[in-house]
Amino acid sequence: MADRAYAAMETGTSADNGNGCAYAPMWSVLCFTFANHCGSSIVGVAVYFVAQTYYGFTAVELFVLSLVMGFCTLPGTTLIALVVKFEGLTARTCIVVIMLLLSGTSLIPLACALAFGKQLHGLPIFIMGPVYNLILGNLWPLNVSYCYAGRTSLERAMGMYAVCWSCAVVFALFAASPVILNFPLEVLAFVSVLHVLALVFLFWYPPNPASQPKVMEIGAQKKNVCVTSVQCFYAFQYQLPAATFMNSVLSPFLPVILSGITA
Repeated sequence: MADRAYAAMETGTSADNGNGCAYAPMWSVLCFTFANHCGSSIVGVAVYFVAQTYYGFTAVELFVLSLVMGFCTLPGTTLIALVVKFEGLTARTCIVVIMLLLSGTSLIPLACALAFGKQLHGLPIFIMGPVYNLILGNLWPLNVSYCYAGRTSLERAMGMYAVCWSCAVVFALFAASPVILNFPLEVLAFVSVLHVLALVFLFWYPPNPASQPKVMEIGAQKKNVCVTSVQCFYAFQYQLPAATFMNSVLSPFLPVILSGITA
């Protein structure tokens, strides 16, 4: 049975594919995706620079941190699948709450450094990194549903989304590279602001992802019929976290590699 959270189809400020299926304009989805992938990409690197340069983590400790962060991404996707089933709770509301939590979590290292200095011995990073990934795992399945659902050309939407987040990763790492080594705490604080600013693009999101148009035989004619996008949601519920986990395992070696290059 289709999930109630994805059954609503409202027009309002959202676009329409001509078959009564409201969906978020592609430009708003891409802008939201770009901003948040920039933020998450910076966090995925900055936490390790904070751990190494500020708290003096060893390579083994960095790897342990990366494993914990990677594993914490996986249950997040399961949690959001349960949360969106609540009656009256829209997917857009879930995204807003997730964004605010990500913003607050990004401030933990800087706040602890200002309040306690290095007395906590890396505890803020071991809290911030896994918790951030746990929350982040809830975001991408929802956002991907907005990207793909309701589109008559899934291939085009998939291609644009893939190019968008790939460019965001490259742009974010290049933009942060001049300052991340010396100011990793401040970079994480900037990510907090970035997550809040990205909320603007949710204005063009409908309360829930649109249903997916599908060509079906109806009598002697072929017509586009809207079917639920919940299958799309559950597909990416596991695919995206798997990629994030692999990235988390490799990321902690960046400070070690960079120190070798600049030495």
